[in-house]
Amino acid sequence: MRRKGETVDQWEARFYAELEAWVRDEPLPKPVAVLTIPVDDQIAKAVKVNPGSLRIRARDTDGRPIIGGAKRNDEGIKLRVHYADRKGEFVE
Repeated sequence: MRRKGETVDQWEARFYAELEAWVRDEPLPKPVAVLTIPVDDQIAKAVKVNPGSLRIRARDTDGRPIIGGAKRNDEGIKLRVHYADRKGEFVE
C-alpha cells in the first residue's frame, strides 16, 4: 500500500527493496543425504511399486547395526528409481 505523499515509483522501489530483504532473510534449505547404489531389476521394480518397503542396513562406526528406509523431507525429495548404463549415467 502506498504511503501518503509517496509516488508510484517510490512505492515500487520500496516494495522491491523490502521483497529482496525478505527473500535474503530466509534460511537456505539443509543439504540432503542421497545414496545411490546399483540393484537388480527385481528390487527396482518392487521399490517402484512400494517405496515404503525399502530398508537399508549398515553398521555405525562402533559396529552397531542401523536400519532405515527412504525419508521424505521438507524439500520434497523422495525415493526415485533410475536406470544407469555401465558408465553410471542415467538412462530413460
